[in-house]
Amino acid sequence: MAAAEAPGTTAPIPALCGAVAALLLLNLAAGVSGKFIALSPGRWGLICLLVGVVVGSYAVRLCLWLYLGRRWQLSFVYPLLALNYLFSALAGRWLFGERLSACRVAGLATIMAGVVLIASSPHRRDPGRERSAAACS
Repeated sequence: MAAAEAPGTTAPIPALCGAVAALLLLNLAAGVSGKFIALSPGRWGLICLLVGVVVGSYAVRLCLWLYLGRRWQLSFVYPLLALNYLFSALAGRWLFGERLSACRVAGLATIMAGVVLIASSPHRRDPGRERSAAACS
């Protein structure tokens, strides 16, 4: 077993981290681009560029989901994308001056606690995939 591979996993941990990080960045790029589109009426060059960013990010995200779906359980990977809530709140604050109330910060902390619990759980092969592969043999 490779040093970067956890017991029972179907892909190295760095590959998972890289793919999830790419999904998070692409989600953030699409969200920020959408906000800029809404704030830029009549600036057609910028709007076309940003629409391209949004559409391109969706295409790349689809490919990443196909990669992740073949190697990891959906119930493990998908909740990690809840990190989008944290990054979008920070981007909104930094880029657009949006206010983060105490209630919103408490909600973000709760979400992050859930992400930590999920990330610390065992992430194993998808048992349904193993059964279907055995049936085809």
